[in-house]
Amino acid sequence: MKKRTVEQLVIHLQQARGYARYLPGGENHGTVVEDHVLSPDQAVAAVVEELDAALELLGAEA
Repeated sequence: MKKRTVEQLVIHLQQARGYARYLPGGENHGTVVEDHVLSPDQAVAAVVEELDAALELLGAEA
């Protein structure tokens, strides 16, 4: 795996982890993000999007 691909994979996983913090029970649940509260549905969608991108880099399908 190329270094660039690994770097991109790490970024997507870090982003997914960051968004997961906004899920119920997460440390940022209910906090304001860019002038609005990130809903659990929005957080889930963001986590899924980031994980899909990571899987795509690995050549898998979500």
